[in-house]
Amino acid sequence: MLRVQVSRKFLTLMSTGKAAMWYDASVAAGFLNNPDDSQVVGKIVYTFAPKQAKDNNGWLHAWSLAIESASKNKDEVFEVIKWATSKEYIEKSAKQGGTIRNTYFHL
Repeated sequence: MLRVQVSRKFLTLMSTGKAAMWYDASVAAGFLNNPDDSQVVGKIVYTFAPKQAKDNNGWLHAWSLAIESASKNKDEVFEVIKWATSKEYIEKSAKQGGTIRNTYFHL
């Protein structure tokens, strides 16, 4: 099984209104705006992370995609990884405001 998901602990705190701020990847917005799972739909705002012009700003997040050596579905998992890093996915995400909701893969 390959599951790409945001941190459950922080998602729970934010989606139940017990956190005032959460600095995370854009995928979190899809979870926070899901009325089936979130109590804060329509009550929060999103903004870009602060930045400063300098030579090396670094990264906050990265998808760390891998295939377990014990996986029985290595070919299928590899297809998901190719899709999740494809130009098609990036374009679809951009058209949806940078977020594709509920990025779960059960393989």
